[in-house]
Formats: sequence, C-alpha cells, structure tokens
Amino acid sequence: MAEKLPREVLRIISNNLSRNQICTCMHVCRSWNEALVPILYDNIKIENYLQFEQLTETLSNAKRHDRPGHFVRKVKLQCQVSVAGLRQWTQLCPYVTEFDATWKVTPKFAEVLKEWKHLKVGPRLRLTSRPAFSLDSFKHSVKRLSLGIDTKSFSDWIEVLVELPCVEELKINSKTVYAYRAMLSMAELEKIHSSLPHLRKLTLADVHFHGELPRQITPCDTVRSLSLTPEEDKLWGQYFAQKYTNLNNLEINGSFLKTHNGYKTNQVMTLARSCRNLKRLPVFTYDTDDLIYQQFVRILSEIGAPLSNLEVSYIEYLPGYTSTIHSFQKTLAELAILFFEQHSLEQILEPLKSCIALTRLSIREDTRDMNIDAIFNACPRLESLTVYGNSLRLSNDNINKTQYPLKQLTLSGSLNNGVLSFITQFCPNLSEFDCRGSERGGALNMDFSSLPLNKLAVHAIEAEFTLSFLGKTKQPSSQSNHKDSIRTLQLRMCPNRRCQALYRVEEEEEEEEEDQGNHTSYNRLMYDECQCVVVTTDDSGEEYIDPDPERCAINILCQPTCDVKIVAGLRSNLSIFTGRRIGYREQRGARKCKRSRRR
Repeated sequence: MAEKLPREVLRIISNNLSRNQICTCMHVCRSWNEALVPILYDNIKIENYLQFEQLTETLSNAKRHDRPGHFVRKVKLQCQVSVAGLRQWTQLCPYVTEFDATWKVTPKFAEVLKEWKHLKVGPRLRLTSRPAFSLDSFKHSVKRLSLGIDTKSFSDWIEVLVELPCVEELKINSKTVYAYRAMLSMAELEKIHSSLPHLRKLTLADVHFHGELPRQITPCDTVRSLSLTPEEDKLWGQYFAQKYTNLNNLEINGSFLKTHNGYKTNQVMTLARSCRNLKRLPVFTYDTDDLIYQQFVRILSEIGAPLSNLEVSYIEYLPGYTSTIHSFQKTLAELAILFFEQHSLEQILEPLKSCIALTRLSIREDTRDMNIDAIFNACPRLESLTVYGNSLRLSNDNINKTQYPLKQLTLSGSLNNGVLSFITQFCPNLSEFDCRGSERGGALNMDFSSLPLNKLAVHAIEAEFTLSFLGKTKQPSSQSNHKDSIRTLQLRMCPNRRCQALYRVEEEEEEEEEDQGNHTSYNRLMYDECQCVVVTTDDSGEEYIDPDPERCAINILCQPTCDVKIVAGLRSNLSIFTGRRIGYREQRGARKCKRSRRR
C-alpha cells in the first residue's frame, strides 16, 4: 500500500515533516526513497565546518547513478570554507540556483561563483569601499546589498548601484562614530531608486538626511518594507510619505523620539497618514515615547490600514483599548498586551473574541492571576501563546472541551498540575513549550508523552528534576517490565543554595564484593566549578544527598525526539538532553564526579 502513494502526495506530506522524520521515511521502501531524496537535498543549511566536510564526503562517495548533489538547489553556508572547497561544490552540485554565505565575498570567491551557471540568487554583498574586482558576474544574481558609508559624498556609490540593477534589498549604514555619521541627501535617495528599479526593502541605519525636498518626487510602488533610524533631521517624514505609498512593513528606531518635540512628532505622523496599506509596525525602541507609538496606531485605525501586529501597554482607558482592537479585528494576527493595571482579565479578553485572524498572543501582568482556559476560550485560533503572571490556573466554570491548534507555548508564573493536564489534553499539536517558575514544595507532573514536542525548556529556582523519555518499545510485552521502555535521568541541585550547580543522579552496581547493593553516584552536568557538595551518610553507611523538602519535585516524561533544556537556580545552568542520549553513563559535554564512601 505504501509503495502505491503518488510522489505528489509524498511531497505534500514531507512539507510537514522534519529532516529527521524524512530520513526515517526514506527507509520504508524503494519508491519512498526515490521520491524523498530530492526533497531532502533540495535546501541545505550548513552551520559549521564539520558538517561541510561530512556532506562533501557523502556527495563525493555517492554512486555515479545516484548523484544526490544534482538535487541541491539552495545552499546556505554559516561557516568559512576554502576556495578549493567551494569549487568542489560547484562540481558536486552543479544546479544550485540560490547561494548564501555569512562571510565577506572576495575576488577569488567571486570567480568560483561564476562556475554555477544556474545561479539566480547570490550571497548578500557587503561593501565598505568600492570593490577591487568587477561586479559584472553579480549583475543578475545579487539581490541583497549592504553598504557601509562614511561622511564622503554618496555619489561614488551610485556607480556601484548602477552595476547591480537586480538588487531587491538594500541596507545603508554609517561605518563611523556618532559625531561623523554619514550624510545622505534627498536628491541622492532619488538616484538610488532610479538605479534600482526592483528594490523591495530599504534599511537606512544611523544616516543623517539633509538637503531640501526635490521639486518632483516620483512615487516608488515597489518598496514594501522600510526601516529608518532618523536623528535631528527635518523633512524626512514628508519625503518618505510621498515616496512610498504602498508600504506593508515600517520600522522606526531612534532615541530622538524619546521626548516630545513639535517637528519630530509631525514628521512621524505625516508618514503615518500615508501608510494606508501598512500591515506590520514593529514596536519602536524602548527609548521611544510610548505616546508617539499610540498616536501612530490611532492614525492607522482612522485611515483603515490592515495592521496585523500590535502592542498595547499600560491600559488605562478601556473604551480606547476596545476601539483600537475593533479597528483591526479582521486583520490583527499578532498582539502583545503589557500591564493592564486595574482592569480584569475578562475585560481585556472580551474585545479579542472578534479578532478572527489572531494566531499569536502575548499577555504580561506579573502581579495578576491568569486563567489559562479563559484565554483559549476567547482566542480559540491561537498557534502561539505567551503568558506572564503571578499564578497560572484554570477557572472554575470551564466547560469548553474544544481542542486548540496551539504549537508554541510560554508560561511564566506559579503552575499546578491542573494547568499541565489541560495543556496535554486540549493542545495536541504543541511542539514547543517553555515553562518558567513553579510552586515551592509539592510536585509537578509534566507528562508530555502524548504530545509531538520538539523543544521543552523548564526554568525553576528551587526544584529537583526527574527527566524520563519513552523508549523505542512503547507497548512492552507481558514478559518485560514497563520501566524497561523508559529512560530516566534524575537531576538535583547542590544543597548549598549559593552554588546551585546541577547534578545527575543514577543508580549503578557496587563492584566491591563486600557490598552487592546499589549506591548513588553523582555525575556533574554543568561546567561550573563546585566543591561544596555535602554527602550525607545514613546508619547503613550509604551516602546520599538529602533533598530539600521545600523544593518542588518536577517529573518530566517526553518522547525520545524532544530536546529538553533545564535551567536550575538563578544562574544559567543550561543543558540539552534528548532520549537518544539518556541511558548512558557518560554524556557528551558533561564531566563525571564520583563521591567516595565515608568509612
């Protein structure tokens, strides 16, 4: 039956699978392997040089009739490689159409890139001076360009832009200190657009605008994204308002907005009135006066802009908040609510019930109790939820038994087992969970064995952890114990509260003949130096660490493919665990610390 699935169906299925899952499916049958190999090699991302070497070896040793490198279309290199290594890839992967690298392109690398005859999108070109090599080979492939300019005239750079007419993303930033920031006139901005007819995204960082407005400003319909860091400049708002009439994304940064000033505020509001198609407005920097952001949003609501993301903070006037939400109820997809003070959670959630497109929500009020189920009932389409509160709980009148499409969840506050049970029962698609804080004392049982979790992070100041992963045998036979299908790791903090180092506790057999029983050994997981572990000896001579009764016992059960990060104490004691790595005495990146018995 599996062999009869059409390749088109397998391709659709693979779009929802991770690379590891695709590799597993490739071993089902020959037809699946033939269909999934091109998908696996289509888009390659290399994070370090070891991966580059291993993949190069795999492609080189492949059978002649297989040639998996011929399926590679997109390559992203995040490590430095040699010219010879890159030239080898042009032979192993001759049909690459998109290539990106994080390192600076040199003349030698530019010559190698010419060997990719099908290259349509080249790497981001970063220039701080006119290049010493010809840009002719990049004429059609460079889509992204970054220029670091100084106080000299920008006219020299216009000649460079003329050689790269296909640039779609341009970033111009100053490479000098604050007192000597680069200058850019309005007339030079006009020349930039005449040289780059396909420009879609423009970023102007730490650049002073000067000069008078051009007599004729030709509107640019291609630019959809604009990012600015204006300073003590006049007229820039008027220029950009006339220049870009179809902006979808606008970002304004700069401490110049921190204080109210007539012409500064007017420039921002002039630009706001021209943004009739604006969809995204990233929150201004924290140096910015929040009132200016609120005025900007108010203008967008008046002109009917289809804004999709919004941040609302310090809600004092509830009708104003309600009116703002209703203005964007058809388009709002991402919302952040900070500090709603004297208003109840129910009052804050009520307007959200009409937001039919809302999929990402963040609510923060650290001093309030939060009813998690009430949030889901008001916003049943959420795919990402972040909640910061004092106590996270369930309401008493919860009668809704709907399952929710949530994929990402972050909870910070005092939790209980009822909330965790609600999540596992009604959020079956949850793939990422970040849990911060827990009750002091007692126990939290995090049984996520039924969820497709890929990432789990647990933060707790005072806690003892028991981390378990389901084994390959999910349904043990009658002759085997159920415990054999679970790999367990016990983690304890150092009893010294000032230390907060995290230890691995495991049971292993004593080799001495005089004592055939089990004893506890301690494998240090963290890199922090710790010499203060106190080992207690009981009446029988066995050594153990006396757990703190006030610490919360956190018991975690996950699938073996889940990456688990545990943060214990106030310091950054981080470790990544997976089911594939649990069950072995030694763990990569960890040092083993044995404690000898006292006589």
